[in-house]
Amino acid sequence: MADEELFKGAYLGMSDKKGNKLHNGDTVTFNWKGEWVKCVIVYHEGMFCLKWPDGYINKGSLNPSNYTKVNA
Repeated sequence: MADEELFKGAYLGMSDKKGNKLHNGDTVTFNWKGEWVKCVIVYHEGMFCLKWPDGYINKGSLNPSNYTKVNA
């Protein structure tokens, strides 16, 4: 079984700025350089990352205090 499937729906141990628990597969919105964007939290190469609308996977650290969960 691929790691992506193994961690499907897994709780990240983090909450968004409204206190909603974040899980793998959740969509979050946040302000990036003056624009609101929606990204999906995905498990990729051993860590939870943001997948951008264009498919790019950001392998940087998550900053949930800036996120609002869309599918709460």
